[in-house]
Amino acid sequence: MVAVHALIGLLTLVVAALLLIWNGIRLSSASTTRKSFYRVLVGLLDLQVLLGIIAFIIHPKGGIWLLHPILMIAAVAIAHVFTKDTRSPRQQLTGYVSVLVLLVLGIWLGYVLP
Repeated sequence: MVAVHALIGLLTLVVAALLLIWNGIRLSSASTTRKSFYRVLVGLLDLQVLLGIIAFIIHPKGGIWLLHPILMIAAVAIAHVFTKDTRSPRQQLTGYVSVLVLLVLGIWLGYVLP
């Protein structure tokens, strides 16, 4: 289960980076398209939370390692709130950048910490 969580976590990181690039281009141009595909990112993040909870139940850890789930839950919350199409372009880009930064930090902590 931990391996599946790790594999989908890396996939989520790649999708977050691609969506940041896509939305940066989409929102900076005069494009009238409203498709941000934020639901793909939010869906993957929700799946990661579920897999992370299952992995934590199977292999519980504590201490400083708990920064990993804290950062990831913060990334999920930001993705749910700030990447919606109803937000302004500036808020959407801020949301995508924040999610990507938190994902990179959280994944790094997940691999580095014992």
